[in-house]
Amino acid sequence: MIRAHAPTRAAGFIATAFSLVLFSGCGPSHGTITGMVTLNGQPLSDGQVSFLAQDGTIVTSMIDSNGKYRIPQFPVGLAKVTVYPPMDMAAIGDTIKNQGKDKGPPRLTAPPTPKSDIPSRYADPQTSNLTVDVRRGEMTFDIPLEK
Repeated sequence: MIRAHAPTRAAGFIATAFSLVLFSGCGPSHGTITGMVTLNGQPLSDGQVSFLAQDGTIVTSMIDSNGKYRIPQFPVGLAKVTVYPPMDMAAIGDTIKNQGKDKGPPRLTAPPTPKSDIPSRYADPQTSNLTVDVRRGEMTFDIPLEK
């Protein structure tokens, strides 16, 4: 009686194993990117880096004082990369807070652009010339900027 069920168990095991192999590659694919941003060979101590995926996903990370950044759970495939100065959140908050105090339609004026050594071409995905092919799992992508 035990032997009569052995072929059924073996067939069930084979079907389960085949299903796992067949469907293990399905679903969304993401990668985590870490790296260092340098300007003229020196670590950039402040700023932000953004990755723009082909599907329109944008993920932004702050650059720490050692020039390092981390972009988690980013879609695999080709991505454009931008680097720009840190946003002055206090100035943006003041701009928003002061809306409605003037007569007429609200105007959102941009806060003053922070002074930065980062060339402005790196802030635009069309002119930064920075791209990366994001792969599944963990990967490193260092970003060397030049003046």
